[in-house]
Amino acid sequence: MATELEEMEEAATPIVSKTLTSLMRDMLAQYEADDMVSLPTDANERVGKMLSDVYQVAMRETGQNLVDDLKDCFPQLETKQDEESLFEKLVAEYLERFGAAKIFQITETTRKQIMGVINEGQKEGLGSQQIADLVRAAIPSFSRSRSMLIARTETHGSSQFASLRTAQQSTRPLVKKWNSVEDARTRSILMDDTHDHRVIDGQRVALEQSFMVPTIFGTKEPLLYPGDPNGTAGNVINCRCSMTYRRADRDSEISVPTAAATRRTGPFEYESFVAPTSVATMNKFITDKGLADSADLRGLNVKATAPQLKAILEVKERFGLKPLAGIGPISRFLPRTRSGKNVEASVFTNITHKDTGNRGILNLPTKFGKDSEQIRLARGARSRVSLYQDRQEDSWQNISSRIDPEESLSERYNQMRSANRSEYSWTVGNTEEPERRRNSTIFHEYGHVIHLTERDSDLSREINKFLKTREPRKNHWDILVSKYSSEDDDEYIAETFALYMMDESEHYRIHPELLKLYKRYDRANND
Repeated sequence: MATELEEMEEAATPIVSKTLTSLMRDMLAQYEADDMVSLPTDANERVGKMLSDVYQVAMRETGQNLVDDLKDCFPQLETKQDEESLFEKLVAEYLERFGAAKIFQITETTRKQIMGVINEGQKEGLGSQQIADLVRAAIPSFSRSRSMLIARTETHGSSQFASLRTAQQSTRPLVKKWNSVEDARTRSILMDDTHDHRVIDGQRVALEQSFMVPTIFGTKEPLLYPGDPNGTAGNVINCRCSMTYRRADRDSEISVPTAAATRRTGPFEYESFVAPTSVATMNKFITDKGLADSADLRGLNVKATAPQLKAILEVKERFGLKPLAGIGPISRFLPRTRSGKNVEASVFTNITHKDTGNRGILNLPTKFGKDSEQIRLARGARSRVSLYQDRQEDSWQNISSRIDPEESLSERYNQMRSANRSEYSWTVGNTEEPERRRNSTIFHEYGHVIHLTERDSDLSREINKFLKTREPRKNHWDILVSKYSSEDDDEYIAETFALYMMDESEHYRIHPELLKLYKRYDRANND
């Protein structure tokens, strides 16, 4: 398989080189014309076309070989047209998932390389023509070195993605096997690499399961396939590992779990949720569904609050949570305790029900159900969006000047910038739409529940281990989430959990190891 990857890299390199060279020559022509330099206006389209062409090369080769090797597993792919249709869909899917970030990274690096030569020439006091000559001389070297790196990275990641997605079309259960290249360059903890690809050589798992890659921190990072873009940089960059497959009924060393065992345990009740219509039926719903041992929602607006019970039920079912001790205004459970003026909701994690021993009170103040209150808080936060985004940019510039941030973090931050950073605010649920804001608040508070209230659970223990080994805030991953996530580790977890539950398209903002933790324990996850 290593030879196949090398052949794909060789075929892709000229495609990349042609595009990079043309971009740099266009930038040079602009500089010679008016002493100004910027990316061509169609740079994104040209790089997108380049990536599409590279993915076509890699995905067709890999997918076709798999179909040929296990022909009896793909009876639905009867003709070349069927196969071509599948591979075209895979290229489009990969571009949709990862294309924007990759395009930005490639174009921005190209711009910085040319600007670097120009800035050095200006520092040396060279004239415009002398600087242009330097740029012209540098273009072949820049294009050659970067073309090889981009071709290697993109053919590997996309080919393994296509390999897995093609295998998932099989009409027979398959087992996938991790194949490491046996040479001195392969990652090994014994050689002080952060991840170990030597030790998992030959590891076999079911298609829907992840390979568990040992790390130098004593943890294991799940990858669906070698080069999985959701993995951390130390686990995927320049990786040359690959996968092969065999029918599960011919592999006696692994039992393939059913989809129900490995993915979801549904159907879930929250999917057919019908909102209660009174305070009494809301309270009864909470206790009957095991959301809490007791409930007292007197004073809350029924029409606005009842739909949020679906969010609570959804988290409970998807993550298998125990009942809380109670849900309602905290004063109903602790008479002398009051919520602060701007508290939308909160969790008192250490209160224990005297009869059941269940922990935690979800405090929902009576104002929680008032649309006017939600809009007031949202507008206050929205008025400061530009301020938060300016601070985010200032923080990033300060970080970048002091250290070299993790590559995966840089890619994701650039992806946010390409979207005008519109996602970054005080909290991840900063919206003026009251119901969505209440939903985000519930999910945030249940982030505290899974982390702090259920502190004896495996998920809570793994979250704490992640916080200790990865130190996400110290390593600046909070800069992708929200200003509030920077407060402390507890709020970072709560904010990322709300992000996880609210919007799958924003999952790239969550640290990849934490995202995989959430997915691994989420019974509704289909990855």
